[in-house]
Amino acid sequence: MDVRKYTVTDLAGPYVAGRQASPGDEIELTEPQARAELLSGAIAEKGKEAKAEAALAGSRKLPDTQARARGADSAKSEAKSETKAEAKAETGTEPSPDPAASAAG
Repeated sequence: MDVRKYTVTDLAGPYVAGRQASPGDEIELTEPQARAELLSGAIAEKGKEAKAEAALAGSRKLPDTQARARGADSAKSEAKSETKAEAKAETGTEPSPDPAASAAG
């Protein structure tokens, strides 16, 4: 089988293709051995590391995109929590519900 050289990326865990590896290490694998690791972004073909990192950069934003799709906007949620906490601290009671929020919901 044809063996190729790959570079371990920052996305790799402590083991790559069943071997201990650290980011930046060079390993030699056959195409079948490398297939899953290439798909996960744990390795990149030697000389193509930058291209692989750039391709995976968009996938790192996925959790934020998923949260926004579910209606969770972290900045808005944090601001509402702080406002409620401030109102409670000032008055000693829970603030009344926001009529605009109940109409939208």
